Amino acid sequence: MSIPIATLFVLACGTTAPEGPAVAPPPVSTPDPNPAPVPDDHADHDAAAGATMTHAPDTLAATVAALDAHRDEIAALVEAGKLGEVHPHTEQMEGLAVQLPVRAKELSPEERNKVTVAATGLKKVLDAVHHAADEGNVEETKAELLHLDEQLHKLAPYE
Repeated sequence: MSIPIATLFVLACGTTAPEGPAVAPPPVSTPDPNPAPVPDDHADHDAAAGATMTHAPDTLAATVAALDAHRDEIAALVEAGKLGEVHPHTEQMEGLAVQLPVRAKELSPEERNKVTVAATGLKKVLDAVHHAADEGNVEETKAELLHLDEQLHKLAPYE
């Protein structure tokens, strides 16, 4: 016993087949191998930060020293009222903070963990510093610099 195809269609789909010529299903789209870039509100700052970072420190002590130097530059910019120039320095510092755990590979597991925790805290504070500066809020930027100092103090033993 054979069941007509129309009956099978009704049983499977709960409706009758549409009348008229068969319509091919839409083509399956494949991902674009060259997608358009996603807009990045930090692109101009990231480019500036990358352009000025000429040499990445290769030791933990040198990385901490570079972080301290950028902190001093940020403080000077804030005091001079040049908040628009703070962001590239925070971006460079974030790049250095990412390198801290890598540079701490020679330390004991406990000390490496301390450096990793400090690096995570540092990245969060740097985000707050650059957002306060981007908003033009001098007082908030100064307050966040105090938090930045607290995070950098945790790295002082590794200088």
